[in-house]
Amino acid sequence: MKNLKVKVTCHKNYVIIEVLDKKEDKNFVPINDQRIGCVLINSQKYLGMSDEAAALLKTMKKSGDDIGDVSAWKTDDGRNCFSWIGGFKRLIDMKVAESDRNGITELHYIKIKNTPPKEAVEAIDEYEKEK
Repeated sequence: MKNLKVKVTCHKNYVIIEVLDKKEDKNFVPINDQRIGCVLINSQKYLGMSDEAAALLKTMKKSGDDIGDVSAWKTDDGRNCFSWIGGFKRLIDMKVAESDRNGITELHYIKIKNTPPKEAVEAIDEYEKEK
């Protein structure tokens, strides 16, 4: 688990993405002035995700675009990738989120417990209360 670069959990109808290792390298391309999101390569080694979050992601509506709020794909040379629009911490409301045109069909990750960060749970609960 110490090699994880990204952690994905969920709370209610929200997917929570946290970058654990922000350093750019051959397996992680972070957001910057030129990029609108982050890409994790070799997700089967570096992505920790709860089964609950994976199931929620698979319900995401498809868009007509090449990228989505969250995308997962396999490169031509067989590497599993996971990406999202946004920065090192992202809350994704699954009621309005869209994937790329292919949808979230295949996710490769290391299974973790669904233990969302306290601050994300508090933010979601507060937002939901105000609706």
